[in-house]
Amino acid sequence: MTIEISPKCKEILKEKFTNKEIEENINLLYFSPLENLALDQKQFTDFIKRSYEKRYNFEYAKELNQSTQVKKIQKEILDSIRKRATLNITKKTLQQFHPTKDLNEIQRRQSLIQKAKHFFLQFSPEKVDLIREKLQQEERKTNPLNDVIYLCDEDEIFKAVKNKIPADFPLFMLPQMHQFRKYQDASHIRYLYTVDSKFASELEQHSNVEAVAFQKSFFAMFPELFIKEFEKNLSFFQAAAQIAELTNTKSIDFDELKEITGAITEIILSEKQEFDEETLELFLAEAQEIFEHKLASCNINGMDLLKILQAPRSNTLIDKHLLETEIEMRKKNEEMVSFLDFSAYPLVLKKDKVELLRKEKESSSLKRHYAQLDKFHLQNKEKLILIKQVKLFLEEIDLLLTLGQSFARHNPPKVTNNKKQFFNLKNIKSRSLTESNIDVVPINYHLDRAQTIITGANSGGKTSLLNLITETHLLAMMGLFVEGEAEIALYDEIHYFKKSSGTVGCGAFETTLRSFAAFGENKTKRILLLADEIESITEPGAASKILSATLSWITKQSPVDIVLVTHLGEELAKECKEARIDGIEAERLNEKLELVVNRNPKINVLAKSTPQLIVERLAKKYTSPYFSYLLKEMRT
Repeated sequence: MTIEISPKCKEILKEKFTNKEIEENINLLYFSPLENLALDQKQFTDFIKRSYEKRYNFEYAKELNQSTQVKKIQKEILDSIRKRATLNITKKTLQQFHPTKDLNEIQRRQSLIQKAKHFFLQFSPEKVDLIREKLQQEERKTNPLNDVIYLCDEDEIFKAVKNKIPADFPLFMLPQMHQFRKYQDASHIRYLYTVDSKFASELEQHSNVEAVAFQKSFFAMFPELFIKEFEKNLSFFQAAAQIAELTNTKSIDFDELKEITGAITEIILSEKQEFDEETLELFLAEAQEIFEHKLASCNINGMDLLKILQAPRSNTLIDKHLLETEIEMRKKNEEMVSFLDFSAYPLVLKKDKVELLRKEKESSSLKRHYAQLDKFHLQNKEKLILIKQVKLFLEEIDLLLTLGQSFARHNPPKVTNNKKQFFNLKNIKSRSLTESNIDVVPINYHLDRAQTIITGANSGGKTSLLNLITETHLLAMMGLFVEGEAEIALYDEIHYFKKSSGTVGCGAFETTLRSFAAFGENKTKRILLLADEIESITEPGAASKILSATLSWITKQSPVDIVLVTHLGEELAKECKEARIDGIEAERLNEKLELVVNRNPKINVLAKSTPQLIVERLAKKYTSPYFSYLLKEMRT
């Protein structure tokens, strides 16, 4: 299966990765490097979804979400999961859970969530918090790569290397040997050469030049860049080892990981010089303090001290104490004393010697460092994949915790492709409501035919029931769990017509009728049509005839299952003989004169309306004779 991504996305990817690297990342589902690219949210989502389709050989149900309300409910589902993720990349890769009709893919996702539940529930809340704390790592900042200058004298080498190295990595072309004067005072120079290089023999004579053979293997020439790939990810390595111990996970060879981490740490520490100019300054200050202490211990008044300072330098008391100080400091560090000038007071550093030493030490240190890096590269050149494995491990842990916490109380719905079956909900709670900490009544409801009409009380939960049906179907087709039990049939499209919230013009009426006409023309797709009081789009007198005729025509023409919420229950019950009429009833008033509503629909029951109960409440609550008269008339 070939992955299809937009030309713009492909162009952005190729600026950073080769085709081989892109293919490898798709196969591994490794998306972290994409976070630093100029991909917008749509491009990123598109690439993630196409990668999952290729990896697991399925297709998303691209035409399922046909209404704004359906898209809104799906977004709410993903947002409720996303808020529990720790890593930004996990929040983005949750896009993999878009709906599909592929049963194998749905089962794969359900297995993943079952694994996530088991993983999450084995830890205490405190341990989960600790693991999440370890997950929050950032790339380590490394030192800029400007301590070495690279030279070459061949166009082929310069072109092959220039665009692959970082911007702060100095590489220069040397067309003529006399131009080497610009670089000869550099602490350390690495010269890339081949057998055809013009200046190899001359450059190798300079002590600060190290010749490195040009090779096609990039990291063989630049091992410092190789180790920096590991170094900047060192915190991820350490976090992975700690999390593996906390979770008793053995999906990566963590002994190997610790070995590499130790080698990297050793090389980083070895970058420090044995001593530098700052250390010499401290050594100088110590010598100065010893000398001044010796001088202060002499019983000399101010005038005598002034004479001594003005006297010739030889055979003075100062020379004696300077010599004593030098001998004492040599016992501390023979090499560092050679950089101090003990011929006069106050003591100073021998600047020329210090600068020469700096260059020699730096060049020598860089040569040793290069040898360490080269050795590290040779020993670990096949292990760059560990960086991806470590990041993927951390992402997997985050995904398991995210899914496990999101569905800890939930169960996998049964999903079928059988077009003769409908849905069946048992003790189902709405995810969107429970996520908002709203105490909801579990719903039992099922569909057993193509037409169902829901009637009943205002504020009784009819609209919430449509939302619940939509949400449950989306969860099932996203491969996610539900709170309760559900059997769900797969649909090609879900349409949700919302209740109008204001004045509706003829345009909305015409648009709705055109949609219904399109449903009738469909012969192959299985469609779930949810409609909430759409009688409001036209005049009350015509609404029942239009709705009944529409229901009859659609179900005769095409495989469309309709769930219709309406206040025209009595009228439609007479006209729609094939439809099942269900009701959500307001049963009575409680002692506080509040409506008591049975949120679970009664099957094959035309629900009582609420006006009589509302009038009864007003009559009991207020002394107005109007309410009493109205209640009496309604009861007759």
